[in-house]
Amino acid sequence: MELAVRLSLQPLPDPSAAPPTGGLVVGAIASLVLLALGLAHYAGRFRTLAEVWILGPTVVLACAWLGAGGLLATIGAALAGQDDAVLVLLGAVAVVLALVAWVVGIVGIFWLPRALQPRWFVEQVERDPARMRGGRMRGRKEQR
Repeated sequence: MELAVRLSLQPLPDPSAAPPTGGLVVGAIASLVLLALGLAHYAGRFRTLAEVWILGPTVVLACAWLGAGGLLATIGAALAGQDDAVLVLLGAVAVVLALVAWVVGIVGIFWLPRALQPRWFVEQVERDPARMRGGRMRGRKEQR
């Protein structure tokens, strides 16, 4: 009984005093995975994934933007706790760029402007538009 009372009277450590490195590491790893998947798709790997109709043909391309945004946000969060004003400013710039990348990524889940699509993707859409736009799954007739 005395041991339980003694343990409960000790002050708990302040969780805000410890840097959030664990969450940053997990966020950075998840962002790197998304970024690698998206960049591989931009480079032409896994081209058949563009034909799988989930939400749109650009879902895997959007992973690159979402991963870049997550990585930039992780860098911004890591720099936010620094003492140097220049590093804090760089962290703020990284967070703003992360927000832009996330907006492009979220919109890119459904649609990406032609300027952000790789050449192989544009050629594949022009070659078989019904297939790339979910034509078979949405009941559209294929163009001949």
